[in-house]
Amino acid sequence: MIEKSGPAGRHRPVRAVVKLADSALSSGKSPDRALQDMLAEVGGTIVRGPNRHGRAVVAIADGADAGAFLARLNSRADVAYAELDVVDRAAAGQ
Repeated sequence: MIEKSGPAGRHRPVRAVVKLADSALSSGKSPDRALQDMLAEVGGTIVRGPNRHGRAVVAIADGADAGAFLARLNSRADVAYAELDVVDRAAAGQ
């Protein structure tokens, strides 16, 4: 299940964790610039990162197909992996 609401029912965008491939990190561009250029092509916005290991959290645009977004990222040579940033919570009383 994808959690789409935050505290007090506020909307929380669907997010993905993206790890830049070594080729992107050694391309001469800063990791931030590489991620910005990538997201300009496939959509999404940076929420956090990329960190020194090339991992970042990105928000998937409202109404976008998350599966298609992840497939576009995972098909790129400059991406090691992209997966949903899932928030797991235990249900009360279980």
